[in-house]
Amino acid sequence: MDINPGIESSNPTYLVQHQLSNTLFFSAVKPPYGRELYSFTLNDALEQDRPPYTRHEHQTSLSPRNGSLDLNLIEDIHIGHGGSDPKYITLRDTTAASPSIYFSATDGVRGRELWISDGQPMVSGDGSGSGTHIVKDIYPGDASSGKYIYKKWKRERAFAYMEKH
Repeated sequence: MDINPGIESSNPTYLVQHQLSNTLFFSAVKPPYGRELYSFTLNDALEQDRPPYTRHEHQTSLSPRNGSLDLNLIEDIHIGHGGSDPKYITLRDTTAASPSIYFSATDGVRGRELWISDGQPMVSGDGSGSGTHIVKDIYPGDASSGKYIYKKWKRERAFAYMEKH
């Protein structure tokens, strides 16, 4: 699938796979949104319709050749062509049936902050009904909060904030 048709690359970065749902989360550039958060999900609908002797019973590849796929914009956090520039995408719980993710992004009003998403695609262009929101604006205003360290501790993700000096 060509995310950004034409000669310009969508330049996908920060690719993170949730194996239980066959979903890949990543940051990519696509007009008119700029760099935003996307998901790519492999559906097994076509795979199940194939004759048994041609099926791949233990399919782990997210290649579109292995079935149908869905590409979704998770949220247009920074509305307009600038994009929110999502970085450091991390699964909240790799064993959950439905993935949720943490990442850093900017909405154009606040600086770079920690966000969370339920991984579901955007419902409407105004962000209503969205499962994506900021965790906390540590430095209110347009200043970025700094960097986060993501670590897994006792099956939960822990975030350590590194204050800027």
